[in-house]
Amino acid sequence: MQGVGGAILTPQTLSMLPHVFPPEKRGAAFGIWGAVSGLAAVIGPTLGGFLVTNFSWQSIFYINIPVGILAITSAVFLMPEVRSATRHSLDIPGVVLATAGLLLVLYAIIEGQKYNWGPIQPWLNFSTGPLRWGLISIYSLIVYGVVVLAAFVWVETRVAEPLLPISLFHDRNFTVSNLTGSAVGFAIFSLWIPLTLFLQTVLGYTAIHAGLTMIPASITLMLSAAFAGRLADRINGKFIIMAGLGFASLGVALLAHAIALNNTSWSLTFPLAVVGLGMGCTFPPMLTLALRDVNPALSGVASGFITTTRQAAGAVGAAIVGATLTHSLASNLPARAADAAAALPPAYRRPFVDAFRAAASGAQNLGAGQSHHVPLPSSVPPAVASHIQALSRGVFDTSFLDATRPSLLVVVGALIIGAAITTQMRGGRTAGEARRDQPASKESEPELVAVH
Repeated sequence: MQGVGGAILTPQTLSMLPHVFPPEKRGAAFGIWGAVSGLAAVIGPTLGGFLVTNFSWQSIFYINIPVGILAITSAVFLMPEVRSATRHSLDIPGVVLATAGLLLVLYAIIEGQKYNWGPIQPWLNFSTGPLRWGLISIYSLIVYGVVVLAAFVWVETRVAEPLLPISLFHDRNFTVSNLTGSAVGFAIFSLWIPLTLFLQTVLGYTAIHAGLTMIPASITLMLSAAFAGRLADRINGKFIIMAGLGFASLGVALLAHAIALNNTSWSLTFPLAVVGLGMGCTFPPMLTLALRDVNPALSGVASGFITTTRQAAGAVGAAIVGATLTHSLASNLPARAADAAAALPPAYRRPFVDAFRAAASGAQNLGAGQSHHVPLPSSVPPAVASHIQALSRGVFDTSFLDATRPSLLVVVGALIIGAAITTQMRGGRTAGEARRDQPASKESEPELVAVH
């Protein structure tokens, strides 16, 4: 139910802006939209950490009730009404195919690690080289999902009023902005997974402490988004996006370099602030360029598609970065354990290494409650047991640190790819110039109008 509500709500916040604000002010409007998102990002993790630490994890859902009441009241009394002059029909086949295709692909990617990228059910299983297939397996679900999405595209070219008009992609900036947004969504959703796990699992931070550590990124995102939005109304936003992605990738690279076993929150402040600065410079001009030349009558479906691609890329990024983290950790644990075992009496070395090898081959359930200890029989002398547990904690922490860095570098790679894609955006007019270039004919009038 929350997902359905979010899917209905989120695109509206973007699609209404082109109807409420004239073209020369849309960059500023998108900038404020991004700044408010940054403010929410400041409040969310910190408040969530406070609630989880002091109450229960269920309380993070209850907090949405007063927020929802405030949002509904504000919408009723403050928002202008946007009316449509045309009756629309819902593309039911498109809805079913798009939902089914995305569900199959994203479920397979998110749950791939759980099923070891193999069969989910023992029906018609077979292998092709290193890949393990089946009637219902991770790889077969991905194939089914791609086929369903291809059928969705085919249907959309043949219905009278498609859920996703293919004509949108004739606009180069809309297409490129979606690809760039996918790279950004991949990065921003996946960045916090290894970082939050490192803070809580290795450094032992509480949930609220980890949330407070993230604040520098949210603050600079909030401030830079408002500035970048206004700047996008004056100069070609393409170059603002490229600069923003450059700053964001630099910040994540600095973060990968800065993390250490003796970190404090302050030692991560500057890299996180650079990440937030880059992200804030990316979102407003990207939205401005994506919707600049889109027919206002299609702004709703356009903003909905932007949101969907960003969320889908975020789910893919979370799965890939999570898999990179757990795979690297599983590779590092036995090697680190073998090095550390040299400090133990000979009788305990092999069991020590075997315990970590067994842990590496199983599921990695990581989090604040992660046990760093090797199970020991009661016959082990207390002094030896204390030494073994200290070594095991060192093995786990060092292995996790070594696994976190490559997972962060995957994020850097996604941001660099996004910057390369952005070079293909069409330059030229600012939003104000686009408005002056529009013909004053009746056909150019938007289908939707804001009634103040």
